[in-house]
Amino acid sequence: MARRRVTVWFADTHAGHRLGLMAPGTRLFEEDERGQLREYEPALTGTQEYLWRVYREHIAAAVEFAAGDEILVFHNGDLTQGKAFGDQLVTTRLMDQLVIAYNNVSPWLEIPNVSTLRLVVGTGVHILSEASSPVGLCKMLQLAYPDKDIQVVYHDRPVVDGAIFDVAHHGPSSGIREWTQGNQLRYYARSIVFHDVFRAIHPPHQIVRAHFHRLWPETVHVRLSRRQLAFLRACEADDPATLVGAWGDGDASLVFETDITLLPSYCGMAEYGRKATGSQSTLSNGMVVMEVVDGRVTRPPPMMPPRPR
Repeated sequence: MARRRVTVWFADTHAGHRLGLMAPGTRLFEEDERGQLREYEPALTGTQEYLWRVYREHIAAAVEFAAGDEILVFHNGDLTQGKAFGDQLVTTRLMDQLVIAYNNVSPWLEIPNVSTLRLVVGTGVHILSEASSPVGLCKMLQLAYPDKDIQVVYHDRPVVDGAIFDVAHHGPSSGIREWTQGNQLRYYARSIVFHDVFRAIHPPHQIVRAHFHRLWPETVHVRLSRRQLAFLRACEADDPATLVGAWGDGDASLVFETDITLLPSYCGMAEYGRKATGSQSTLSNGMVVMEVVDGRVTRPPPMMPPRPR
């Protein structure tokens, strides 16, 4: 019987910003006029109500897609908004950003067939420097869910039943012109394939990046010549364990296929976002789900809200 596992990828939730993801019913503290801490429930903005609704719909759709099979969840960076850009914060207390992030991520860990959560380190100015947000949240979640595998990673290469992933927050954008969209991702993916192959390391089957708040998938095919293969076989002879799989025999060339996915976000377009994107008028919200069946990865259609008409 085929072994099947499901991986879920989402990023850029920017907890603590008024246009970032926040669960309804989140309880925070503030100082009242008598100098006492008072618990209160911040009201969600219209953007936050929309984001939470589609986020919960996407979680439910991912669980339905998994159909009871094991789920591995990856938050691919920028859990929190941080303090560098102080406009439109829900609260100025930095600890509150971790509380909001906890409520954003913990629903996954209530799902019985979710076994694993990886918190990828994002942008320093957003995660309170030196990975403070993911490290702090990881400790909180480990205490609450000791039976789950929860870790923080910077740049990871997890292997899921033989399928190799390359995971990090930062990477290229999809491109700077509408008529060249995807070219930067293709160049980047091809470079990773060549980098790994020339070091006798099997290149990843899937590369996942975030940061630009826009969904864009690409696929590259890299063909190695007979001369390149002869050189690589000679390298492999020194240490066969450095390469997963065989290079093949005879004079045949070899083709590597690698997918790269730029992830959407769960936040709106704020002041700094407009500056960083050169005043882009749109961004993407949603998550990506991939299934691994006997070591082969497929990318079903991403979970995205419907386009406005």
